[in-house]
Amino acid sequence: MIKIFEEDLTFGQKRELYFKTFVNKIFDKTDGRDGDFIHIKNKKKLELKSEEYNLDLNLEKVDFQNKITPNLFIETLSVYHQGKIGGPEQALKKNCFWYAHFFENNIFVLFKTEKIVEWFKKNKEKYRKILIPNEAYKTEGCPIPYKDLENICLKKIKLQKGEDYSDLFSK
Repeated sequence: MIKIFEEDLTFGQKRELYFKTFVNKIFDKTDGRDGDFIHIKNKKKLELKSEEYNLDLNLEKVDFQNKITPNLFIETLSVYHQGKIGGPEQALKKNCFWYAHFFENNIFVLFKTEKIVEWFKKNKEKYRKILIPNEAYKTEGCPIPYKDLENICLKKIKLQKGEDYSDLFSK
């Protein structure tokens, strides 16, 4: 299946606005070119990856039909043929302190950007890279089981309305 950039962008923007409803008093939304959110108090930036799948750690492999996965897709190159970096490495280059994935079932997985970049540099050869075709380019990345990233994850939580998530971003 070929991805349509405009559809992915619209999906990501909608999910970012939805995420903002959980962290409205903690983050301001940015224009997205230099991180997606900025912490109101400490000015640290967050890069948010919106996922079209639900995260389920009990699965052994992806259920494409039901859009359920045990993995995080860690993008390595956002535009493969240009060698344009993506994912956590791009977030680090943008000085984003946090890097996170936000799944359809409201599971939020938070990392310190420098930690996931460091971990990925040490471990990337263990994982197969896949190319995701878009209309005019391909994106490269690795599906990585959450269980493999658990020890460097700051927090994995199901976001719920009315909760205060200030403590998540105090580290």
